[in-house]
Formats: sequence, C-alpha cells, structure tokens
Amino acid sequence: LTKGLHHTDYRVRRAAAEVIGVVSDPRAAADLVAALKSESDDFVKSGINRALQAISGRSIESHQVEQWEEWLKTQK
Repeated sequence: LTKGLHHTDYRVRRAAAEVIGVVSDPRAAADLVAALKSESDDFVKSGINRALQAISGRSIESHQVEQWEEWLKTQK
C-alpha cells in the first residue's frame, strides 16, 4: 500500500488511499463482515479477513463468520 501511495498513476494512489481508509475505519466493519459472508473466493475472503483483523485487533479466521458477527454486535 505504501508503494501505491507513491505510484505515478493517480488511480493507483487513489485506490491505495481508499484501501487504507477502509482498513482504518471501524465503520467499514459491517460492510466487510457482510462481504465476508457472501464471498466465495478464498483469496478475497482472506483479504477481507485481514482487514477485519486490522480494524478489530482480533485474530478470528475468515471461516469463522459467526465470531465476526458476534464481535460486530459489540461495536454498536
């Protein structure tokens, strides 16, 4: 991501900044949990899970969606 912020193409810089914004914003957690529930691609699920781990500080795995939902209830 840090390389993306210094890329010559403004679209790459914008995308990198957006990713950093989502990962650092706890308000995005509900959308990420919903995406994790509906996603079928393991690589995408892994990326979503890492973002949730960064937001929450927890080490819940991507296949444990129920635990993410329980954590999400504590955030409201």
